[in-house]
Amino acid sequence: MASDSLLERCCGANCESTELIKAHIVPRGFAREIQGEGPNISLSMEKTRPASPQHGEFDEHILCATCDGYLGRFDDYALSISRRFPNEHVALGERDFELSNFDGSSYLKFVLSVLWRASISQRPQFQSISLGKHQDVARDVVFGSQSLSSFGAFRVVVTKPRSQYEIDPAGFFTYPMRSALAGKWVSYQFALGGFRIIAILDTRPLPAEFAPYIINNGGTLRGFFQNFEDTPEFKAMTNMTVAEAVRRGVPPWELDNKRPRRR
Repeated sequence: MASDSLLERCCGANCESTELIKAHIVPRGFAREIQGEGPNISLSMEKTRPASPQHGEFDEHILCATCDGYLGRFDDYALSISRRFPNEHVALGERDFELSNFDGSSYLKFVLSVLWRASISQRPQFQSISLGKHQDVARDVVFGSQSLSSFGAFRVVVTKPRSQYEIDPAGFFTYPMRSALAGKWVSYQFALGGFRIIAILDTRPLPAEFAPYIINNGGTLRGFFQNFEDTPEFKAMTNMTVAEAVRRGVPPWELDNKRPRRR
């Protein structure tokens, strides 16, 4: 029998369990929501990537069932926000939106938990994701042993992409990708549940124009609409379409009928 010292242990805060499970990095509920009656579409921001499981990447070496279930509460909450948004949001002019009855703390912990799971995973898809000195702090915040307010470097903004074509941006999701926000601030960005999530991990003050959109512990989500055709996801979708057309030996426009449509 293997020595306890050689057994993998759960990465959850103060957890000693060695009974690990297939823990999804991006919650599979989102992939199932997208899938509906057909296959879901994961867009890669990388030039090359390994194939992904149908319900998203999972790692068998990071979490036990108890800790995964604990994080699942935040996953479920974020999914409920995506489901509520179409019927419950209020547009503020042409650009901004608000959604009331919002638990900012739960949503922030969801975003942070996705980044933390990606950071501790050894799966090839997440090799570029590392929270570095913030990794243990992120763990303690999502598991409740440290407050969100003590993690001043972590801030989140969400946008809602809208397409001028018959494309539903909610039909895609992407894994977190490191990006320099405005060419300066360290951030991780990903598309999920119809939103683009921008998670900033940088202690430097942000420009004043970001202030109205920073998610806090208040009861209202405020963000802004974004042209889907200006996003990295649209570029990735276009590249995927062209690559598929080349593979099939047909013009790209003949694949238009395969694009996700608005719901």
